[in-house]
Amino acid sequence: MRPVLLKGNNPTRVEPTVVIVDDDHNVRTMLERLVVQMGCLAHTAANADEALALLVEVNADVVLCDIRMPGHGGDWLIERILQRWPHLPIVIVSGVAELDPHLTLRTGVAGYILKPFDLDDLRAVVTRAMERPPSALPDV
Repeated sequence: MRPVLLKGNNPTRVEPTVVIVDDDHNVRTMLERLVVQMGCLAHTAANADEALALLVEVNADVVLCDIRMPGHGGDWLIERILQRWPHLPIVIVSGVAELDPHLTLRTGVAGYILKPFDLDDLRAVVTRAMERPPSALPDV
């Protein structure tokens, strides 16, 4: 989680920012609602290219990323994210039961959860990813 920022004598909490990448509108909407309920800011993208453009614009604390999407898939996106933002934790949210271990065990991938997922399990994975210290995500 981001630290408390001090503005004058009034401490102000800056909400963590989560970028959600999924080609399914319903999944994006559900994840967005959950992230907002967790007290975070949510930004959504329908594909990998949109997500990269969004990540340039916002200071994300974690990325929730689908793997199978039209165009560039999540594996392509994860590679690009880790090249540019090596300390940004990524949580894979996928309907693929058997993901490549080279992807799920990759430095920077803070966890993964399978669709359909339990909201409490997803909340726990996202919270762990946000609390993970940058030193736990070494450069790639």
